Amino acid sequence: MLRGYVAIAIAGLLLQACALAAEPREPGALSGANAEGNGVVEVKSLSGTVTDPQGIAVAGATVRLLRRADATGRETKANGDGEFDFGRLDSGEYRLTAEYAGFAPIARTIVVLDSSRTENIQFSDRRTSR
Repeated sequence: MLRGYVAIAIAGLLLQACALAAEPREPGALSGANAEGNGVVEVKSLSGTVTDPQGIAVAGATVRLLRRADATGRETKANGDGEFDFGRLDSGEYRLTAEYAGFAPIARTIVVLDSSRTENIQFSDRRTSR
């Protein structure tokens, strides 16, 4: 008798999984429950390019992202083309900073609401060594 209940429970789980898999999703969406309960969770990201005052990519610039709501932070380095990317972000207000030797640091507040956002950073001046 126990085997019958287990078989019914497994069949029920399989039906739920099939129903979730059949739901239409937006491109880039992951399956799962969200606040609206519609089974779709958007993957939010922030990407951009770090450049110098002449528009040349600044490879190796340190880019930091601090979420204001809970003070969680992430850090990355710009690649050879000056590009950076932070994937899998929660919605909210963030503090974005960029630093590279010889340039004054850049800091700005941004809000991530959409599924992805591009934020380009351009250093405005060179520090003078003293």
